[in-house]
Amino acid sequence: IDCTFLDEADFSHIKFLEGLTFDNCIFENGLVIKNSNFDEYEKVRIQNCPKIVNANFKNTTFSDLADFYNSVFIGEKTTFEKTTFLDIVVFSEGTFKVDIDFKYTTFNKLAQFKNTKFEKKNLFCILYKS
Repeated sequence: IDCTFLDEADFSHIKFLEGLTFDNCIFENGLVIKNSNFDEYEKVRIQNCPKIVNANFKNTTFSDLADFYNSVFIGEKTTFEKTTFLDIVVFSEGTFKVDIDFKYTTFNKLAQFKNTKFEKKNLFCILYKS
């Protein structure tokens, strides 16, 4: 809570036993989560973050809630590649000041974008059905 990461925050290949929460945090040079699985009852909350530079999620499965509520994504691009959301994912009240790429991303339940702002025109989606 209320933390600042000056270098790239890379949480790839890490097993989280009780989920993950970042509230009101700043990611100055990247947020990376690759090759990770968040099991049932492991909620991921990256919310109220005023600055997330170049977020990159790849080959990651969110089995429970993934909550990016009221966060601001900036930099060159935000990428969700080969990412699976098995439960609800929330982007409500957020802002994407960058291109966003949902390449080979699967949404099994609700993907909520209520009052989300997309300031760039490029939203990349490649639909994938297993």
